[in-house]
Amino acid sequence: MNWEFQAATSQNFEGKKRPEKLFRSFTIKPQDLTVQRLRETLRPGGADPNDPTKVRDGNELGVYMSTNASMVETAYATGGEGISHIQVPTYNNEGVVENRITLPSCGVIVEVTTEGLDIRAPKITGALQGVYNNGFQGDEWIADEISPEFYKVKKLILSRWANDTEEFSIVIEDASETSLQVAIDRIKIEFEKRLREAEKFKVFLESLNETQRRNFFFVSREWEKQKTTTGS
Repeated sequence: MNWEFQAATSQNFEGKKRPEKLFRSFTIKPQDLTVQRLRETLRPGGADPNDPTKVRDGNELGVYMSTNASMVETAYATGGEGISHIQVPTYNNEGVVENRITLPSCGVIVEVTTEGLDIRAPKITGALQGVYNNGFQGDEWIADEISPEFYKVKKLILSRWANDTEEFSIVIEDASETSLQVAIDRIKIEFEKRLREAEKFKVFLESLNETQRRNFFFVSREWEKQKTTTGS
């Protein structure tokens, strides 16, 4: 631990006003989305097996939040534990040899109200000083846990990775159970649509021989023909 940097971090926060709002995001599998799941107490992720007071990168254990809403969406609302794949025969995907199709995960962006919530500045290791708050403007804060009365879901994002051109997102205007359920249903419908498309593409790839699958232009042309024919 770089104690000099840790002390400097704490000093920097002494002059900062306690934020009224903070933001956090995480990913889950679209199939696991429920209103209950979106109202669970938020707790820290995996702790360092050698030091339960820290996360795996060496920083202090806690539920991390940021004053920068864009940062949490960009850095933590894609991939993660919610990502899944379909195994397929090896094929050429725009010059990259692939053997799986990536399915989108669901990013959940939450807004945290800090009034009455015990938050603090995290103890950051010196080695990670350069990537504090993932290099974005703003500050990181942590809590031991965040019960549902302190946060509300603001947005759901169906995406395979950051800057996915096929990202599908839903802004949730209020935290009512009805609004959450409508958003969940739309995410699940869109996910099932993409899952069906991926399964069709798998069947298509299985109908080709190895030489054909290694030719990106052939794969692309024939797949577009099939989609036109079947109307998918």
